[in-house]
Amino acid sequence: MARGLCCVHLPEAFHSTTFRWAFGVAVAFSLCTLLLFGFVYWQTAAYVTGNMDATITADARLDDGTDPPQVLHFVNTHIEQDPRRVKLAGLFGPDGVAVAGNIAAIPRELELDGAPHSNEVVRVDNRGRELQQVRIVGRRLESGDVLLVAHNADETRAVGHIVARGLAWGLIPAVCLALVTGIWLSKRAQRRIDEMNSRVQRVVAGEFKERLPVGGYDDPLNRLAKIVNDMLDQIERLVGELSSVGDDIAHDLRTPLTRVRAILERGRDNARTLDELAESSDRAIAGLDQSLAISLRCCGSPRLTTAAAARQ
Repeated sequence: MARGLCCVHLPEAFHSTTFRWAFGVAVAFSLCTLLLFGFVYWQTAAYVTGNMDATITADARLDDGTDPPQVLHFVNTHIEQDPRRVKLAGLFGPDGVAVAGNIAAIPRELELDGAPHSNEVVRVDNRGRELQQVRIVGRRLESGDVLLVAHNADETRAVGHIVARGLAWGLIPAVCLALVTGIWLSKRAQRRIDEMNSRVQRVVAGEFKERLPVGGYDDPLNRLAKIVNDMLDQIERLVGELSSVGDDIAHDLRTPLTRVRAILERGRDNARTLDELAESSDRAIAGLDQSLAISLRCCGSPRLTTAAAARQ
């Protein structure tokens, strides 16, 4: 299985620089969005928790002279005015035994300093017993009793769920769109590169009039196409100059070579002695030397120069 997975090749578009840039932008966008939603959650949770703490702190701040019946009345009223089942209150004796309220017991390690804390309590009501995460305030009264006032902290988690859903509904489509855009741009760039490659191959085959396509906007591929086109213009000009030089050389060499051929033909047909044939050969050699001098003047080849000097 591992060997089979190693043989799987991703499409060419996934290996392009354009797709990698798009993927990098998608990752950066995702990180920024995560940070943004994290900040929103932190601020919202802090706001909800702050309101919750202010409420339970104010509810637990009873006058020092409040007698036990009034405290008991406060606890019962606090619980009754709770249709959403988010408020908790409890009154406990100096020995920690529950006197009233819907909190089963004093949480362990709870500081009775009148400040809000996060803790867990067991809620007890007509629906049974339920463990809940709460923000709770505890204080010891002058009578020695312990008063607890708490609020269910599920609202903070609900805010987290809402933010997470918003993040999912906003982030996932955006990342998918960025990836699809990256693939599309990669394929578009690949098509342009393939077209440029096919035209370059035609130039290599000898079609010097061929040029790379250039769009109406400025991007790296268009700049590269302009550079290559300028290079092809220069090559075409140089090839044209070489062709013109070749034509000039052929024209300059045609006359002396024709004369040499005529001399050789006359020597072959008219020479009756070796001296006459040698004279015709010398004249032919002189004509060939003239042709070599023309070629040396046009091409400047050291090899031809050496050969001509050796014959002379």
